[in-house]
Amino acid sequence: MYSSSKPRLNNEGLYIVKDPFKLLVTGLFLVLIPIGMAAGLVLAWLVGYNQLRINTNLTERDQIILNAAVLATLGFFLGLLLEFALVFYYKANRNGVVIDFKAGTMAFPGGHVAANEVTDYFKLKFIFQAFTRYTIRTTEIRQINFEKVKNRSVDPKTKKVDVSYSYLLRFNGSFGAASISFDNQGKCEEITSAIRQINGMGSPIIRG
Repeated sequence: MYSSSKPRLNNEGLYIVKDPFKLLVTGLFLVLIPIGMAAGLVLAWLVGYNQLRINTNLTERDQIILNAAVLATLGFFLGLLLEFALVFYYKANRNGVVIDFKAGTMAFPGGHVAANEVTDYFKLKFIFQAFTRYTIRTTEIRQINFEKVKNRSVDPKTKKVDVSYSYLLRFNGSFGAASISFDNQGKCEEITSAIRQINGMGSPIIRG
């Protein structure tokens, strides 16, 4: 099931596995959100200003337009917060999973790192883990595997059920437990194969 050939490393001796689809979707949102924010804000205020210039005695309709302009302004600042969060999310996921064969480490994006203590739920690093990266030593990994996850969505109009699949890479050890989601099974196989080789694991991928 897993390749026995040696993983192809880059010039820095790193083995990198990325999820292009996740980066593509995040990148599109990073571009489209500012455009929508700016367009909505400018349009709302242009209409509102035009109403004030034409008629200083505000009618109920004019008041609604001005209220919409105020809401658009609030939406603009909320959009800024969302854009700010997406930038950090993109930075956390940009390099994907990086395995350093020389240093014996694995770096990966957060988001699905399990809590080891109850107090972890109150720590900022745990709360905002989706926007950060974690680095562990590969020798800390005791077990690694992946599972195929079936996702179902129903079209409210046609009631048609669409089925898609994602793949969840799970690994645990002395550091705790974590998982990474991919849209491609091959990505999971690449990582499990690389970890198996660097740690000298057998199949199933378990280190005693």
